[in-house]
Amino acid sequence: MRATLRDLEKIMDGEPHNKVLATDLLLGQRARALQQHDPERWQLYAATTLLSGVVVRGARG
Repeated sequence: MRATLRDLEKIMDGEPHNKVLATDLLLGQRARALQQHDPERWQLYAATTLLSGVVVRGARG
C-alpha cells in the first residue's frame, strides 16, 4: 500500500490542488454509480482514499 501511495504521489506531484481534488471527486462519483458488488467500485473507493490523503497534504502546503 505504501508503494502505491508513493507512486500516486509521484503522479500527482506538481498538479494544482484543484485538479487533485477534482480527480478524487470524479473517482468517487464513478464508484457510486457502480453496483455494490462490482469489484471496480471498491478499487475506485480505495483510490479515493489514497487521493484524499494527497489532497489533505496539498492543502497543508
